[in-house]
Amino acid sequence: MQVLFNCSTNIVGGAIQNAYNFIQNAINDSEIDWLFLVSPQIYSQCQKSQIFDNRIIVIKKSPSKNIQARQEIIKHEQMFNPDIVYTMAGPAYVRFKNYHVMGISNAYITHARIYTFFVGRNLINAIHSILAVLYQIIYARKADFYFFQTKSSRDTFCKRFFLNKNRTAIVPNAIGNIFVSNKFENKSKKDFINIFCPAAPYPHKCLHMIPKIAYKLNNKLVDIKYMFTLTLPNESSIWKKIKNKALKLKVSHLIKNIGPFDYGNAPRLHHEADVIFIPSILETFSTSFLEAIAAKKPLLVSNLPFVNEICGKYAVYFKPCSTKNASIKLKDIILNYEDYKNNINKNANILDTYGDQKKKYNMIKKLLVQKHKENISNTIHNLKN
Repeated sequence: MQVLFNCSTNIVGGAIQNAYNFIQNAINDSEIDWLFLVSPQIYSQCQKSQIFDNRIIVIKKSPSKNIQARQEIIKHEQMFNPDIVYTMAGPAYVRFKNYHVMGISNAYITHARIYTFFVGRNLINAIHSILAVLYQIIYARKADFYFFQTKSSRDTFCKRFFLNKNRTAIVPNAIGNIFVSNKFENKSKKDFINIFCPAAPYPHKCLHMIPKIAYKLNNKLVDIKYMFTLTLPNESSIWKKIKNKALKLKVSHLIKNIGPFDYGNAPRLHHEADVIFIPSILETFSTSFLEAIAAKKPLLVSNLPFVNEICGKYAVYFKPCSTKNASIKLKDIILNYEDYKNNINKNANILDTYGDQKKKYNMIKKLLVQKHKENISNTIHNLKN
């Protein structure tokens, strides 16, 4: 069986790590003949880990905006002639000739509500984002079969675009191996509470709320020192907005930006945290939730259906986009820290539901093999008739 693994659109954040983890497992699997079409970001990650293989081909520009990249992908499909094309993070922006299985993890496509386009954006940027998503939707519908990471994202996509659920499967995200092997022993005491906010510079992450939350919290916790730790590029517009707002509210000393971090440093950063704060109002299945659970840290998240589906009773929930409610919940976590740690110990086994990257790979492989067998069976049936 030949499979073309297309991850040329995986260019930021967890999408890079997910594709890299998949390649790690697939490259030594002799049962399937793989060809990997990767983005430069994934190729760089492979090089860092000493993964060199002539089956890994770099698509230098994203096919989302480059016609030549799309033509190059089609050319490789024609030469390789796979039984199945598997795109990890659709849309692929390519109409494949062979049977196409597409993973959809773009929450704007699956279950975004109209208000999410306007959070953290001005009117012009919001309209631009809506148009971009409409463009993505056109290509997202061009597949034969779909993988979704959660039931809620699958159900909403099928309802919106009249897709039969028989053409879908749910493959949950998984925790990275470096988190599985890390024991996260008790850290040494610091003189401040570290509120860790691991997130890329996207408006829907709602990090622009943090200066106001810090200001409100500062009025509630007079004798307790704390620090919000962000992971944004210094040149990003969102960090500049946060920094300016913090200056106006005189809370700059309560917010620290360490910049984007290498995934290998993720366990250490979680180890050093006291609380994980993820105010995002739109995700499909962020591994940040699982990493916080693996680190056994109190986790404060937006009270939304897709978050509840993943985090269950482990997390503490606040009203989405409410700086007042978020500051109240953070204060309660800080003042009653041991009680929250006890709750964590009761519910940390939620992680067993998802498994590791090897389990995820095997699940995808099994589904791809199953679809290939069904295609052969259908072909034979059609020839007989």
